[in-house]
Amino acid sequence: MKILIMNWRDIKNPRAGGAEVVIHENARAWVQAGHEVAVLTANFPGGSALEIIDGVTIYRIGGVYSVYWKAVRFYKSQLQGKYDIVLDAINTIPFFTPLYVKEPVVSLIFQFTKEVYFSVFPKLIAVIPYLLEPLLFQVYKKHPVVVLSPSIRDELVGSGFALDKIHIVEPGIHLSSVHRRNIKAAKPLIVYLNRIISYKNPHHLLLALPKIQKIIPDTRVVITGFRANQSYEKTVKKLITQLHLEESVTTYGFIDGKKKAELLEDAWVHVLPSIREGWGISVIEAAAYGTCSVGYDVVGLRDSIQHEKTGRLVAAGDIDALAEAIVTILRDTSLRQTYDRNALAYASTFDWPVKARQFLAILQSYSAQPH
Repeated sequence: MKILIMNWRDIKNPRAGGAEVVIHENARAWVQAGHEVAVLTANFPGGSALEIIDGVTIYRIGGVYSVYWKAVRFYKSQLQGKYDIVLDAINTIPFFTPLYVKEPVVSLIFQFTKEVYFSVFPKLIAVIPYLLEPLLFQVYKKHPVVVLSPSIRDELVGSGFALDKIHIVEPGIHLSSVHRRNIKAAKPLIVYLNRIISYKNPHHLLLALPKIQKIIPDTRVVITGFRANQSYEKTVKKLITQLHLEESVTTYGFIDGKKKAELLEDAWVHVLPSIREGWGISVIEAAAYGTCSVGYDVVGLRDSIQHEKTGRLVAAGDIDALAEAIVTILRDTSLRQTYDRNALAYASTFDWPVKARQFLAILQSYSAQPH
């Protein structure tokens, strides 16, 4: 089968996040299974117009915004009729493929942006896309949809999408590459491992830390994901200074491999205080190393974190509740170890090869290729 994916970024984009991990891990698994896969995406400074990564062909055109209208022209002149199915990956701005693509279309909707707009833009500006977003998605209502979590499915159903056209395929992790040392840090360690972006609220963890340290003084925090030196990243680092947390908080850029694995296993708890997620890959990555999580009770996270089983969920934006949940886990060794064991067992059900096959089967069922 020949699969064309449209997504705003590819795995090498400096601003790539969890969505790009989902796209690339599936795409390369499909290539390994004998299929042809291409990604049509935006270019970035230093990026090449054509590149092959893990067998996946990457076409880069336009920029952050121009990619959407340039994709129409590029598809019509270069790609139309060459693929059996088109996967439209929607991150904030849709490609509107049902309006011009001739092949069968399946959309991958990571999440509605909704309240995230208000954490990124001034209120008077944010209200416009907030109100328009449900209308933009109407283009996809007659087409099959893949989502990452039950709570995203429920939002789509609430927006008028047919339940029988929505398929859930959670992201995976490479279980075969997880090698645990069965070691935790000697002192309480909290880890945030995600992009440093305003709607994910790493600064909420910093605001909670003084409250935590009043009860558990030797608690330390590691925050990873600094890489673009954007204004919000500067705000987070400034807050560390303002709260006099320089001795308690360590920051890193993007980390992977052995360093990431050791950090996730050393942690006593992983924290993701995001106001919205499609799923929360870092939650399952932490779980794979036997580390439970605390997060807000919001779309996506209420699926990846099983409340009072693999961690705790608290009301979004409630710093006191966030601190209390973390303190409870740090202080109660028996409870924490129970959560850790449950998290480890839960993570074992999310293997990338299995998830990629599930996703592929959905595409094959709608493909123009006979099967």
